[in-house]
Amino acid sequence: MEAWQKLVTNYPRAGEAEEALYRLADTQFGLARFEQARASYLTLQNRAPDGPHAADAAFGLANCHYNQQQDQAAITAFQAFVEAFPEDPRVEDAELGIQSCYYRSGKDMEEYLGNRPDSPLAGDYYWTKGQNLFAEGNYEAAAKAFEKVTLDYADSESAPGALFYLAESYYRLEQMPMALAGYRSFLKTNPDHELVGLSRFREGTVLYKTEQYEEAAEAYEYLVDTMPAGEYSPLALFNAGLCYQELEDWPSAIGALIRFQADYPADERAKGLSFQIATLYQDELGDYENAAAAYQKALEKGEAGIEEIGYRQGQCYEKLDRIEQAVASYEMSASGADAAAPHRIASLAQIGQISEERGDWNAAVQAYNRIVQTNGKPEWTAMAEGRLAEIQAMSAGN
Repeated sequence: MEAWQKLVTNYPRAGEAEEALYRLADTQFGLARFEQARASYLTLQNRAPDGPHAADAAFGLANCHYNQQQDQAAITAFQAFVEAFPEDPRVEDAELGIQSCYYRSGKDMEEYLGNRPDSPLAGDYYWTKGQNLFAEGNYEAAAKAFEKVTLDYADSESAPGALFYLAESYYRLEQMPMALAGYRSFLKTNPDHELVGLSRFREGTVLYKTEQYEEAAEAYEYLVDTMPAGEYSPLALFNAGLCYQELEDWPSAIGALIRFQADYPADERAKGLSFQIATLYQDELGDYENAAAAYQKALEKGEAGIEEIGYRQGQCYEKLDRIEQAVASYEMSASGADAAAPHRIASLAQIGQISEERGDWNAAVQAYNRIVQTNGKPEWTAMAEGRLAEIQAMSAGN
C-alpha cells in the first residue's frame, strides 16, 4: 500500500498510476479506513473520469458514505452511480443501498420511487409495505400496496405473492367477490406456486360463505384430488361434506365423510364421523341397514354414549322388522351407566311397548318398573306408572 501511495503521489501521470490509485482505495476500504478510501476514490474520479475504474470509483465512494452512515451523501452517490452506469451488474446493489439509507434515516422511500418508478426496488418495496400493513391488520391499505405491485410491477418476483395477498386482503375485508376473483387469477397464473393449496382452499371457502355450495364442494374436492397430502386437504374434504349437507345431497355428503375417514383417519375431525354418518343414513335417507352398521362402528369407537347409540340402533332394527335385534339394542342402551339419560328411558319404554305387543307382560312390567325406579323426570315416571296400572287392570280383569 505504501508503494501505491508513492506511485500515485510522485508519478500521477504514470501509466500505472490509475491502477495503483484504485488498488490503494480498495485496500483502504477493506481495512475500514473509509475516510481515506473516500479521498482516494474521489481522486480517481477526478483524474480518470472515463477510465476503466470509473464505475468502481463511483460505487466505492457511495459505499464509503454508506459505511460512515452519511445517508444523504450515500443516496446521492448511489443515484449518481446508477445514472452513470445503468448496465453495471452492481446497479441492484446500489438500489438496495439507497433503500437501506432511506429506511435507516427514516426517509420516505416513495419519495425516491416517485422519481424512479422503473427502479428494480419498487416492486419489492411495495410488496414489503403491503406485508407490513397486512400484519398490522390494515387490510384496506395493504390491498392498495399489493394491487400496485400486481399492476405496475407484474414482472417482478414479488408479483405472485402480491396477487395472493391482494385476494387475502379482500377476504379479510369480507369483500368476497373481489377475493374470489383474486384467488382465481392467482391459481390461473401461478399453478406451481407454494400458496396454491391455500388459494384453492380459500376459493372453496369464499364460495361456501356466499352460499354457492355446489361450486364450493367442487373447489374443495379438486384440492383434495390434486393435493391429497396438502396441508389444507383434510379440512377441504370435511368442508365438502358440509357443502353437500347444505345442498341436502345426502349420498354425496355421506360419501365425503366416508372418504374423510379413510383418507385422514388420524385427523381430529375424524372423531365422531361414524355417528354422524349413521344419523344421516337414518334421518335423511331412511337407509336403516347402513345406519345400524354405522352405529355399531360408532359404538366400537366410543363416539357417543351407549345409551343414545343403542336407542338409535334399536330404532333402525325396528324399521327393518328385526325385533330381536331391536330389543337387544334397546337393552344395551338400558344398561348404560347414565340411568336418567333420555335415550335410556326411551329404550326401556320401547322394550315395554314391544313386550306388550308380544303379550309378554312380565317383561313389560320389568321395563316400566325400571323407569319408575330411575326416579327421573315426573312425566317419565307418570307414563310408566300409567302403563303398569293398565297392565295390572288387564290382569285383574282376566
